Amino acid sequence: MTSTTLTAATLAQKWTDLWNGELDLSARILTDDFVIRFGSAASVPADALRGGAQFAEFVDNFRATRPGLTFTVDGAPAGTLDSSGNGRFAICWFVDLPEQPRRSGIDLFDAVDGRIVRVWSVTAEREFGAV
Repeated sequence: MTSTTLTAATLAQKWTDLWNGELDLSARILTDDFVIRFGSAASVPADALRGGAQFAEFVDNFRATRPGLTFTVDGAPAGTLDSSGNGRFAICWFVDLPEQPRRSGIDLFDAVDGRIVRVWSVTAEREFGAV
């Protein structure tokens, strides 16, 4: 998916929409060899996930046990994509669950031809900016 108009912000929003349940996006924004690495050792089984279909199933199962789960991007991405959709960028995000404290996270992305090939994701135990 080569594009001269695709931006890191657009790809970050599509990633967030995927996490918010738009599972069909996985085939369009993730490469066939997509991998994700979570910061928590408890998430090591996710290391075996490959490609959009497996990741969409993972997100679907994750959401099924967390009704009302909502992710939002916090600010503009750090980094850019070139005119071919290649590059590295990072986002800060919030996750909200009913009757739970808000949490924050950081995702670092590698993109090739406008699709995400790799993500490193870390979730904090509290909200960024919380004093």
